[in-house]
Amino acid sequence: MPCVKVNQHGRTIYVCSIPGVKLAELYSNGIISVDAWSQTNPEGYQRSPVITRARKFTRYIQKGGISPTSILLYQRDITNGVTFDGGYLTIPVPDHIEKPLLYLVDGQHRTLGLKEGFDQGTLDEKMTFEVPISILVKGENIKNPFIEEASQFVTINQEQKRIRTDLASQQILKIRSTDQDEITKNTALSLETKKGYGPYATTITNFLAEDEDSPFYDKIVRPNTPRAESGLPSQGQFEDSLLDSYVSDSVIGYFAASGYSVGEGVSVLKNYWSAIFSRMPNVLEEPEKYYVTKTIGIHALNGLLPSLFMLFRGKLKKVPTTEEFHKVLSADTFNESFWAVGSEGAGTYGGGKAAFKTLTKELHRQLLD
Repeated sequence: MPCVKVNQHGRTIYVCSIPGVKLAELYSNGIISVDAWSQTNPEGYQRSPVITRARKFTRYIQKGGISPTSILLYQRDITNGVTFDGGYLTIPVPDHIEKPLLYLVDGQHRTLGLKEGFDQGTLDEKMTFEVPISILVKGENIKNPFIEEASQFVTINQEQKRIRTDLASQQILKIRSTDQDEITKNTALSLETKKGYGPYATTITNFLAEDEDSPFYDKIVRPNTPRAESGLPSQGQFEDSLLDSYVSDSVIGYFAASGYSVGEGVSVLKNYWSAIFSRMPNVLEEPEKYYVTKTIGIHALNGLLPSLFMLFRGKLKKVPTTEEFHKVLSADTFNESFWAVGSEGAGTYGGGKAAFKTLTKELHRQLLD
C-alpha cells in the first residue's frame, strides 16, 4: 500500500491508501479484525457490528457516496511482518492465521459494509474506491497494547462521536486490575490526571448498580445489554457524570482531592441519591415520566454534589447521612413538578454539556439563595 510514516510524540503512525476490495479481503480472512466481546472472547472491548448499519454504508457507497475519513487500525505486535519500506506498507497474507495482524479500532461498520457489498455483488470489484487508513504502532514503552488500543476506542467514541463505550471501560478496568492493584472499596482515590479517574468512575458505578442497599441497585443499564427506553441511566452515562465538572470539581476529582476512599465515595452517592428519591418518591416507580434519571438529571445532580460540600461547609460531614442530604436539598427545584417531562422545569434546558452545565448552575444558585 502507498504509505507515509507519521510521528506524534515519538509514536509511529502509518497513513495509507488501500483499495476497498483489498480491505474487505483482509477483513474476510481475519488478517484485520475487531476485538469484539463475546462469550468465547470475554476480554473483547467492542460490541459486535450491526449488519443493518453496515449495509446502509454499502448502499451509500453503491450510490456514489464517498468516505474521506480514515479507518484506524492498531498493530499490537511489531514483529508480525507488517513492515514499512520505501513509501510502501506491506501486510503479509499467510495461509494460516492464529490471530489478527491488525486490530480494527474505528471503522468496523464501514469495513463490514465493503465486505458485504463485494460478497453480495452489489459493489463492483473493479470500481476505483480507495480507503484511507491509519495504523497506530505499539510503542516501545507501551507495556499493554490492549489498554492503549481500547483507550483510543474510548477517546474516539467519547470525544469525536457518541456511542456506548461502557463495555470498553469495563475491560480497561479489568486489565488495570491485573497490571496494578485491584480497585476495592478500601482503595484511596489518588490525585491523578483526569484521564486516570476513569477506572474509579467505572468501579463506583459498578458498586452502585450491584450493591443491594443502593438506590440504583439493578437500575443502571449495564454493559452489553440493550439500551433501556425507561429513562434509567446507562453505565456509560453515569460514569461520565462522575467525571464531568460544571460548577466546581467533578465528583471523582472532589473525592480524590478530599481524601476519600472508593467505599466512602460510594456511600456518599448512595445517601445523596437516596435523599433525592425520598424528596421525589415517584421517580423510580415511573422514571420515564421524569428527567431525574435521564441524562440531563444524572449529569446535573451529580455535577451539583461537590457544590453541596462547599455551600454547606460545617453542616455536612465527610459522608453525610441520607437525612442530612435531605435537609439541605430544600430548594424548589427538588420536587417532582420541576423534573416532570412536559413541565416548564428541567425539560426546558435542552440537551448536551452546555445544558447540563446551565442546569447545574441553576440548582447551585437556588441552594445558595
